[in-house]
Amino acid sequence: MQPEIAATDHGLPMSGIQLRNALTGLAENFREMAVPKAGRYVIESAKADEKGIKHVPKLYVGKGYIATLAILSALAAFTVVRQLDKRHKYFV
Repeated sequence: MQPEIAATDHGLPMSGIQLRNALTGLAENFREMAVPKAGRYVIESAKADEKGIKHVPKLYVGKGYIATLAILSALAAFTVVRQLDKRHKYFV
């Protein structure tokens, strides 16, 4: 295929030699440019047939995500306790 114009639902429209060069570069370097290093579909793909979705891989939750969630939860708890403490002092 040698399309003349690409107007996808993401990014800017492209045409002509700029489009062809970009598509050639993408095809030649697809793994490096377009395949994520981690995530739900990296190791295992979703499965479907003519009746619909048959299997979706488990959601990948990395250690960084868990650590971030723990830190944000601790910060939220600290903020709530601090606000309650301020209110308590105000009413006493």
